[in-house]
Amino acid sequence: MSLSGLGPKTRGATAVEFALVVPVFLLILLFMIDAGRMLFVQAAIQDAAHQGARASAIGATSTEVIKLTQDLSVAALAMAASGQADIDVTLLTECPVEYDALALNRTTIQTNLEFSFFTPIGLIQQFDPDSTRPGTITLSQEAQWLCEG
Repeated sequence: MSLSGLGPKTRGATAVEFALVVPVFLLILLFMIDAGRMLFVQAAIQDAAHQGARASAIGATSTEVIKLTQDLSVAALAMAASGQADIDVTLLTECPVEYDALALNRTTIQTNLEFSFFTPIGLIQQFDPDSTRPGTITLSQEAQWLCEG
């Protein structure tokens, strides 16, 4: 039996299968791209928080620490596509802390950044119900470093 004997019914079935599969495939592809972007942004803001905590531990002022952390997160801001001007940086504790022989004397820094998804799924909002924009979540990282001296 040759393919030419199957007639136009086969071409129609192929077109229907294609129309059903392509949107699902594109949605999966967009989700994979979003997941990769989100992992990159998460790692970038973690590194920025880590470097900011280290700068605080070696004696940088809080203004210098915040500026350094924001400068190191420029790529994360661009990749997050949230429209935020700067990453939110909070020094929870900074060096020098009051010395306590029984406790670890450390500086703590927290970074927050809104992340916007490209994938057109409204269910993403359920992961972060406090988000102000649909299709966005807030990525947050915290880093600690032991104070010198």
